[in-house]
Amino acid sequence: AALFPRELMECSSPSGHSNPPPKAVSLDRTTLSIANESLADLSYLIVGNTPLNKSGEEDVEDVGDLFVARYRICFSTFARLSSCGKVDRTMETRFASSKYDAFRSAFVKAGLLMAVPVIVFSGLAAAKQQWLRLGLLAGFVAPLYLMYALLTVTRKKAYLSFSGTICERLLVALLSAQSVAIVFAEFQRRRPTFGMLSLHVAFVCNFAPLREGDICIITAGFAIPAYLIFSFKRFQEASNSDGTSDSQLCHGMAQGSTVLMDMVLPPVVLLYQLLVSTWRDKSMRLNFLGREQVRGNRKRHKAEQQKCEDLLASMLPAEIINSLKQGEPVDPQSFNDVTVIFVQICDFSEMCSSVSPESVISVLNIVYLELDRLSDLLHVYK
Repeated sequence: AALFPRELMECSSPSGHSNPPPKAVSLDRTTLSIANESLADLSYLIVGNTPLNKSGEEDVEDVGDLFVARYRICFSTFARLSSCGKVDRTMETRFASSKYDAFRSAFVKAGLLMAVPVIVFSGLAAAKQQWLRLGLLAGFVAPLYLMYALLTVTRKKAYLSFSGTICERLLVALLSAQSVAIVFAEFQRRRPTFGMLSLHVAFVCNFAPLREGDICIITAGFAIPAYLIFSFKRFQEASNSDGTSDSQLCHGMAQGSTVLMDMVLPPVVLLYQLLVSTWRDKSMRLNFLGREQVRGNRKRHKAEQQKCEDLLASMLPAEIINSLKQGEPVDPQSFNDVTVIFVQICDFSEMCSSVSPESVISVLNIVYLELDRLSDLLHVYK
């Protein structure tokens, strides 16, 4: 930076040379292959080619103008300032895919743990001869929990590619069907509770690697409506209980009041779990965006550092550069036998007086690039 203007540093190629104007240098593929074999990077001489990264890594997507915005009242999404706050679909896809990797271990463990109480409740249903409830829990709900864990472990590659595919739609459908089956099984009991349904919704909201919209479909689209339908049916049965005595009347009112509380409290708890999952999703988006920004800054810093090192390598021998990096003094070296080439452009003064400065710079640039190419091919100092 102390030697060259900022504009020249910014337009420098990875090998430290300023890019020639279009059609200034004609480089055939044979010369390029010879140069590559001799570790000389001449890709910047190909007109129309973009310089390659030294590390072979892909360019990092620009995340500088990305931010987490509110989407459809309570959801969150990635948006760009440069596009007036429009949703960035590419970042959404990357975030959704990263959730499958982050939730993999928790999804397996939670699936196995959820199968245990379902199997226990199946045994209780068998002891009470509740055959329909036994069939739903032991034949549908518990096997699905075990299937989630088994497929996630044995089909890791397929599991990590679920995002945005028909397999993800199938997973949402199965979790939704589980919600309805759990509600139907619970109302086969004389005194139903919403404990198992609450556990299932907690499993979906906290351990399933799904998008916010899919979690909302399972919870607010299937679990809560199914519970309200069966609760309303039970409430109607309690309201229709006839009684003539005061004790029977009080018993009916108490039973109706209990059913009414069962209709109000569980949906509130389930909705609260859904709301907490949206808050968690927003925090995950902020952390993901922060990691991507740090990753991008590191790669850009690495690329700029490599550019500066290449520019320095075009002027000084490698031994001197290494000594300067380590803070060691650079001692003069003596060579007994050397060959020195002096190059002069004939009639350079007349050329400078007859052509434009831009043309002079273009000619000098071509000469220097060719001398650099030959120096790289022959492994000599320049």
